[in-house]
Amino acid sequence: MNDLFQWHESHSVGVQQFSSDHRRLLELAQTLVADTLRRDVYVSTGDVLNDLVVCAEEHFSHEERLLGTVEYPELDDHRAKHQRLLEEIAAYKSAIESGRITGGDVARFVAVWIFQHIEEEDQKYREILNRHGYR
Repeated sequence: MNDLFQWHESHSVGVQQFSSDHRRLLELAQTLVADTLRRDVYVSTGDVLNDLVVCAEEHFSHEERLLGTVEYPELDDHRAKHQRLLEEIAAYKSAIESGRITGGDVARFVAVWIFQHIEEEDQKYREILNRHGYR
């Protein structure tokens, strides 16, 4: 599959659970592309996309809760970015269901978003969480 979906340890945010969640989100994005290539649109828009949303919601909730316990100063902004992603995925899901885009389009968006979010946002909390003993 495309390098777009490849996880490398350089993407780690220093907290094992969060890095595992990020890898899982990428796996789901990769599955969306594979299903789209097989033209298995029902699976892409149904089970896999729903799994992706649930996985993202659970990850965001856990991440935000932990950031709250360490009084992360950028938590409100971080939470807002998570909410925007969930809204964008919902809009993409609607576009898939109406035939305007494919699951692959959503998957590529999610993969780019994950890496961009990790590099620009999640790396900011790495030091504070590690200082508090989270790894």
